Amino acid sequence: MDTTFTVLTILGIGTLLNSVWIYILNKRKIKSESNQQFKDVRYKAIIILAYSLVYFDKSKPLQTHRPEINSKNDIFDELFIEWRNMMLYAGDSVILL
Repeated sequence: MDTTFTVLTILGIGTLLNSVWIYILNKRKIKSESNQQFKDVRYKAIIILAYSLVYFDKSKPLQTHRPEINSKNDIFDELFIEWRNMMLYAGDSVILL
């Protein structure tokens, strides 16, 4: 009887610890995925802005979606803002460079 109770107790504690561990890992995974999605959006925005800066005369779609951008200087300012946003989510090794 004592060994049965001990085995059931150990299995219950093991299951509880396993559930807590899985919860912690899933929480970290969700946070990491969210951070990665934000980085992807920022990098895509930078690529579009850089393309629009180089080919300013041909970048009509940018002017359609962002009518407040009227000059190359405006695009450069937007690129600088995106660069700052990238620094918020960059790793320590990137920032120290």
